[in-house]
Amino acid sequence: MSGLELSELPDSAEELAPYVRALRRAALQELPGDQALSHRFLLKFLRARDFDVDSSLKLLLNYQTWRRSSPELSSCLSPLSVLGLLRASYHAVLPLRDHRGSRVLLYRIGQWNPKDWSALQVFRLSLMTSEVIAMETQTQRRGIKVIYDLQGWCLGHALQVTPSLARKISSVLSASFPLKVRGVHLLSMPLLFRPILDFLRPFLPEKIRQRIHVHGSDFCHSLRDFFSAPVLPPEYGGEGLSVEEACQAWTNQLLRSPYITVCVKTEDQSFEPKEEEEERGEEEEEEEEERGEEEEEEEERGEEEEEEEEERGEEERGEEEEEEERGEEEEEEERGEEEEEEERGEEEEERGEEEEEEKEERGEEEEEEEEEERGEEEEEEERGEEEEEEEERGENLSSEAEGGHSSGPDSDEDYKAPHRSDEDQNLQLQTSAPGVSSTSASETRAAVDLKDGSGTAEGSEGKTSRVHGLRLETSPQVQGLRLETSPQVQGLRLETSPQVQGLRLETSPQVQSPGSEAGD
Repeated sequence: MSGLELSELPDSAEELAPYVRALRRAALQELPGDQALSHRFLLKFLRARDFDVDSSLKLLLNYQTWRRSSPELSSCLSPLSVLGLLRASYHAVLPLRDHRGSRVLLYRIGQWNPKDWSALQVFRLSLMTSEVIAMETQTQRRGIKVIYDLQGWCLGHALQVTPSLARKISSVLSASFPLKVRGVHLLSMPLLFRPILDFLRPFLPEKIRQRIHVHGSDFCHSLRDFFSAPVLPPEYGGEGLSVEEACQAWTNQLLRSPYITVCVKTEDQSFEPKEEEEERGEEEEEEEEERGEEEEEEEERGEEEEEEEEERGEEERGEEEEEEERGEEEEEEERGEEEEEEERGEEEEERGEEEEEEKEERGEEEEEEEEEERGEEEEEEERGEEEEEEEERGENLSSEAEGGHSSGPDSDEDYKAPHRSDEDQNLQLQTSAPGVSSTSASETRAAVDLKDGSGTAEGSEGKTSRVHGLRLETSPQVQGLRLETSPQVQGLRLETSPQVQGLRLETSPQVQSPGSEAGD
């Protein structure tokens, strides 16, 4: 098993016993007169060096050396000797560990009055706290993190820290105490403290130098990058106990600790609790371990809850994305429906326009038809009027013809035929007898001259045929002549010369009492 895996085992695990025995044998060879090497005492050195026996032995020897060489620091480690400093809320171990399980220590330099308390007394208080928490199994595994609030640091503090004391402090922090330092956070560091830090740096291991973090005036915000809100007091941007409450709680715990209040100084200057108090310490240690396990379980539950919250958040985000997708699909469908409606509307408009155009065309056609009908009606009316006029003229002609006939056939001068056009006369000249060739209109007009009024019809021999109301003049060559008149002609009389043969006169029923004379 690796050192980290061994560190996670409980103190009573059989797998740890060989390492404890090996470290004890090596320590007794180096420290033959030292008998205070208990199982639990040696375990904190083994865990501090991940169960590397050689490194653990070196750490143990350094620990014993500085205690022997610095009795002013290690003698009489009693919290009663610095009770006034504790009550000034100078120092506390915060109730909760950080997210990695490390203990969090707080030192408030502004509460240290250099006129009342020396630097040795202040450092002795730090050693008391370190001895107590070093016996905690969870602290042996996870180490510590220290917050130094340097607000209020002044020249009086700087004068208390001599070079020799600074070297001793750096030696204890670097390689002489069985605690893993996971981080050092300096808040509100003034310019007067920088020379102290520069002096200490060369004596610190590279790991610790890399773990020093300097925070500016906005430390309440920057500390949250390293500690969760429940761990820190409200004065430092957290949600935990106030500074005064945390300091009072730690003072009470320190005063009750068997590792400090009943300590005795042995010949080798190492300090351990009396044998009669060891059982009580073990019970408290077990309780501390149980509390640590409970805290771990709480942290695990918290992590599980966070994971569940993250999963729920992812599910909610997924649902939101699905809702957004559905919303987009619905919007697309709505847009598609709107486009279809617009297309249908456009088609309906087009059809409506086409229907209107067709209606307009049909209306125009109907108007044209109506105009044509009105034109035909007007033409019929005009023809009716013309027919009426023709009838009137025919009647006039008939009456005039009768009047002319009664007065005598020779009274040509008394007859005056009304003017008629060719259409009013509606005369056609056609040949019907065989052998008579058809002639054109011009030839017919040349052969036959039909005139209104009473006159004479003169042939090629100078003969005249009297016609009352009409006069027909023909040449001798005309044979099979047929004369057709319109119904309006009344009282028609045809006289021909002897040379005209086969002449037939056809009249409509309206022609009354026609008189005709034809030669053979």
